[in-house]
Amino acid sequence: MAQPHATRRLHAPSLALLGLLLLPMSLAACRLPLGGTAGQTAASATRAAERAALPAPSRSPATRPSPFATAQPSVRSRPSATASPAVTLTLVAGGFEQPLLVLDPALADGRRFVVEKVGVIKTAVGSGPSAPWRTWLDLRDRAGDDASEQGLLGLALHPRFAANGRLYVDYTDEDGDTVVSELRARPGASGPSPDSERVLLRIAQPASNHNGGHLAFGPDGFLYIASGDGGGGGSERAQQLDNHLGKILRIDVDRRDAGRAYGIPTDNPWATTSGPAAEIWALGLRNPWRFSFDAASGDLYIGDVGGGDWEEIDREPWAAMGGRNYGWPRWEGRETRDEAIGLTSRSPLAVPPILVYPHDDGDCAVTGGLVYQGNALPWLRGAYVFADYCSGRLWAARPDQGERGHWLPQPLLDSDLSVSHVGQDADGELLLCDLTGGGIHRLIPSAATHDRGSAPALGGRPFDSLDLQGRESMTPQP
Repeated sequence: MAQPHATRRLHAPSLALLGLLLLPMSLAACRLPLGGTAGQTAASATRAAERAALPAPSRSPATRPSPFATAQPSVRSRPSATASPAVTLTLVAGGFEQPLLVLDPALADGRRFVVEKVGVIKTAVGSGPSAPWRTWLDLRDRAGDDASEQGLLGLALHPRFAANGRLYVDYTDEDGDTVVSELRARPGASGPSPDSERVLLRIAQPASNHNGGHLAFGPDGFLYIASGDGGGGGSERAQQLDNHLGKILRIDVDRRDAGRAYGIPTDNPWATTSGPAAEIWALGLRNPWRFSFDAASGDLYIGDVGGGDWEEIDREPWAAMGGRNYGWPRWEGRETRDEAIGLTSRSPLAVPPILVYPHDDGDCAVTGGLVYQGNALPWLRGAYVFADYCSGRLWAARPDQGERGHWLPQPLLDSDLSVSHVGQDADGELLLCDLTGGGIHRLIPSAATHDRGSAPALGGRPFDSLDLQGRESMTPQP
């Protein structure tokens, strides 16, 4: 694991679990050897030949369905005294064991779910610190959580959960491999039975870190699965289409293709390719810890945990049609990392992140976030809100109108939370999971907030001062 820079301000409770969000490994451990000048020249020639022989897939946006309406209807607290005057935190539930995810979907009839790393999902009806919580699903007999980045990592409810009771989980098993499964909650039952598990997908993991694990249904009704590059120094796997590591996968859980426990959406970039490539939607990711879809536009936002220097947020517009390459491990953020590793010929142009930030002052592992569509903080509506696990900081960002492809962030909150997830409740208000404190917190206006009718500008400068000059395979996207 990388050691904190001398200037970092790390909270003591975070150190023991720093690895959970793929805190950067040392460069000596994870960087592949750089080739000399001759090696780099040969690699460049090889990449050029690959691009000429097999260009990236081209598909018409007209074949992609329009996003359906996904907008949500309208213990111990440790917020810092340095919080922004506009927002603060309030505790809504506590006493959890390493909470990694909070879901409060409208389709769950008022139930809220919290996923604990050890393999337990808890639920409660209603909100507030006094709401009674009970175990809804216990998978501790099959979820291995010995390492800091292992355990029960993801949960998604089927879009028709209220009618069919189907849910999906992502966990590492006792051998350390990733398992994506479907379970079912029968009508009248207190929760889904572990015996109802139907394994959809297994991903062999070469190491205990870089597992990803997030699940979510897109506006198209397909299940998206985040998978890290497998760790252990094998970062080049993110550029290879013969495995599922370092990718976003996309599958159809409502049908089964021959030889699979699910279907392959016909508009997946490599849907007709045999082997693991058929499930791949995007590639070139290190550890996509949390991703989300904008409820208003359908755009996909990915928080990809970086290596030794940079954290990044990637964005895919709804009409982009998949097949995007986000550049890892050739690129880290917007910086060249390893020129000796070429991009796959099936997607040879890397898409730069919309936001990057360096490992300064305690920041070192992006949690990711979502586009806020709630009502309590009207000045934030439409902004992408995201957090860093190590520092506990929260930002809001909007596109930079003066520079295409860049976004401008504004600090929102400087907390002592170890933020493992930025979620939302049924009203679209922001909820934060605190891994080490065991609490779920809501972001609310502070007593000294701006007038609710006003909308202070989200301005400032980008986190990075880098540009895209000289990046022969990086092209800004809308």
